Amino acid sequence: MSWRLITHENVSAAYGLAVDEGLVAAAHTLGSLAALHLYTYRSAVIVGRYQNLQSAVRIANCEVRGVEFNRRHSGGGTVLMTPCQLAIAFAIPDWQAKLPTTIRGLFHLFGKILADALRPLGLNAEFVGKNDLQINGKKIAGLAISQDEDHAAFFHASLLLDLDLSLMLDVLNLPTQNLPDRGISCFSERITTLRQEGVALNMGELQQAVVSAFEQHFRVPVEQTPLTSHEQTLVRRLMDDKYTQDSWIFATRLPRKRHYHAECMTPGGILQVHVSVTGGTIENILITGNYFSRTRDLCRLESVLRWSPLDASMLRRTIRHYGLDASIYRIKLDTLVDTILRAANHPPSAAIRPASPNA
Repeated sequence: MSWRLITHENVSAAYGLAVDEGLVAAAHTLGSLAALHLYTYRSAVIVGRYQNLQSAVRIANCEVRGVEFNRRHSGGGTVLMTPCQLAIAFAIPDWQAKLPTTIRGLFHLFGKILADALRPLGLNAEFVGKNDLQINGKKIAGLAISQDEDHAAFFHASLLLDLDLSLMLDVLNLPTQNLPDRGISCFSERITTLRQEGVALNMGELQQAVVSAFEQHFRVPVEQTPLTSHEQTLVRRLMDDKYTQDSWIFATRLPRKRHYHAECMTPGGILQVHVSVTGGTIENILITGNYFSRTRDLCRLESVLRWSPLDASMLRRTIRHYGLDASIYRIKLDTLVDTILRAANHPPSAAIRPASPNA
């Protein structure tokens, strides 16, 4: 049985993201075949599911440069997508393949598949850290995972054929203001592209390399097909009700009442905790950042923490009682509790403190 390949070129952020979510929704509700979506965007900034877009993106600069901005349904950090980057999405129902059950296992699996796609091109890539695919210590792809749908897995990636670094630094809110060259040298040392690595191929050839890697790993042929009528209906609904709505794009709004926040750099990414406090208890809490989690786990975590006393041992006990101590990928319970307490104690809002080595 063949799996499906869907391709698009130069799409809007809203359409590309709606297709991705529509494919995994169809895989979940209909038990349809696994689908690989390979496409390119018009220039767009895409933030992760749990990020605060207003703090991650220079919205005014995007509007001047004609760069769209939106939010994907998978976690992770902010990316600039352009026509010179291959967007990859893969939706697969559980019954079609035996997949790892953890986020870490899924990252390593899909990192290996992308590394296998690059190997015939003469490039040795490896999966490193939280979610990066690197060549000689430089990032060439960022990976994202979503486990929000039961009985289906979803994988996101952006693979750099080329990169407009100047545009990226202009529209992303990066800590480059104190660097004399606006961070171009810094990021050139950390990011690479296929063209910088001396690989001369077009987007179609890159897509075929990715398709071949998926076929070889899963031992299933992949054939190009259009979206089904049901998927087209899902995509239209997602565009109208979600990806064109401010309520989704600016979803992680801060608590309305006076609140405080603390930030922490962890192995799972930046953790940001915003809290409103009343009488020594948490009245409201919002946990944002560029980490990975199941949305239901994060919502439950925030829910059980509301009206909890600001006591480290009691917070740990509450989180463990509900089985949520590992609800955020690679962020340990003690790190989360420490950040909550620092936020409640009104630390300087701009500080980003590294977690302890054991975080």
